[in-house]
Amino acid sequence: MKFSTKKKTDLKEFESEEHYRILFQNAPIGIGLADINGNLLVFNDAMTKPGGYTSQDIKALRNVAALYYDPKQRAEALARFQKQGFLNQYPVQFKRKNGTPYDTLLTLTSVLIEGNPCIQAMVEDVTERKWAEQALHVAEEKYRVMVEQIPLIMYTDQIDNLFTSFYISPQVENMLGYLPQEILDDPHLWHRLIFTGDHERTRHAMQQTIESGRAVEEYRMTRRDGTMIWVRDTSVLIRDE
Repeated sequence: MKFSTKKKTDLKEFESEEHYRILFQNAPIGIGLADINGNLLVFNDAMTKPGGYTSQDIKALRNVAALYYDPKQRAEALARFQKQGFLNQYPVQFKRKNGTPYDTLLTLTSVLIEGNPCIQAMVEDVTERKWAEQALHVAEEKYRVMVEQIPLIMYTDQIDNLFTSFYISPQVENMLGYLPQEILDDPHLWHRLIFTGDHERTRHAMQQTIESGRAVEEYRMTRRDGTMIWVRDTSVLIRDE
């Protein structure tokens, strides 16, 4: 069977259109197209699911304004879009079918469809990410409170030449007379506070921690007032996943 040049061209155009239609419908984030007045022209399935809508529900809304939880947020997003000519992952709350809000990142792009100016929207549902971030924040705050209440110093060091600290608990002030920020601002300070005769054993403990993942060592440190105290240092290697 032979195809004419026109039929071949039509077939290629059909295949190309079908390819983009499949990509559009199966995209993991919501994609929609509206005219400059906000009237919805086309949208994919991912635009409906986070809000619990059906395609018929979205079509019945007609205008994208009905999808925003707070009209002020829409006005702010459009103002920024008009000023910049684009909008990239702007945080906006959309409205579910039941009226409750959900968090999204909104991207807007100007496009021409058959010579008519339109706006393409990409809407990424980030509700679960927000929940995860909030849960992580609560957990971090809980552990921070616990760490800062126990009667000993907790610290986290980088594995570098100085074993630079990037966290040290407030108890360091009671034990050594220095504020946590003083220790963090001067990477040499902790080393200087260790009694010179104990430097070798602390270096050995650091090396043991790196090699075996854990070490316990006792050494002397000089407080701000010049007095000397003995400390027991238990170190554990934490690896990034």
